Amino acid sequence: MASKKNTFYFILAPFTFVIALTACDTKVSDTTRPQTVSAASIATTTHNPEQSLSLPMRLAFMTGHVEAGLALYRAGELEMAAPHLLHPISEIHKEERVGLQKLGLDVVSFVAVSAALEANRAAFEIEPLLNQAESNLKMLADRAGGDPIEIIDFLLEMIAEEYTIAVGDRVITDIGEYQDAFGFRVAASKQALLIPEGSMRQFAVEALEGLGSLWLDGPKPVARPTSAGVMADRVSTIREKLSE
Repeated sequence: MASKKNTFYFILAPFTFVIALTACDTKVSDTTRPQTVSAASIATTTHNPEQSLSLPMRLAFMTGHVEAGLALYRAGELEMAAPHLLHPISEIHKEERVGLQKLGLDVVSFVAVSAALEANRAAFEIEPLLNQAESNLKMLADRAGGDPIEIIDFLLEMIAEEYTIAVGDRVITDIGEYQDAFGFRVAASKQALLIPEGSMRQFAVEALEGLGSLWLDGPKPVARPTSAGVMADRVSTIREKLSE
């Protein structure tokens, strides 16, 4: 099937980027970000942004993907990072952007970040683009609002789903979903800091920090990952406490 492409032209001194985004699939090495239907099905069926997710939840979902990309970049995995950072402007996930561009989603920043990573630009060129993208997400979160505990609960649900897809028999079978789950945990930890001061905030911060340790080398693949059962049990315990 022929793919329709959207082309973005923009200048970021001293470079001009010309990027063609494939509407149906973004080409990524099979060893770095294998494409499966799972992420799309989670976004468009289990949690269809247009039918069931509020704006804060859609933003949290998008932010989790970006956090995975940021963590991979900082771990030196530029090729793995690029598709996660492309997520906010990928046509595959366009339903998630409903309402976010009106809120101020800076599409050009995310295109620039992904292009710079894929072109292996120097760190001093990439860092300002990453900072701009991060600032844009923070601004969106401030504008979108939402209950941080409810957002954390949603992200925990997503972690359990994604991690179950990613890991089977103590082997990573889908590295992309493994990394997405990691990103959702990072996004959840940032939401925990928005809970009013008190015992619930302290619990959420500490519990989510502990949850993060279950990824044995951050978002990078490992030979013997934490089992999906252990992850699911830990997530369930945290969700139960947050619901009290």
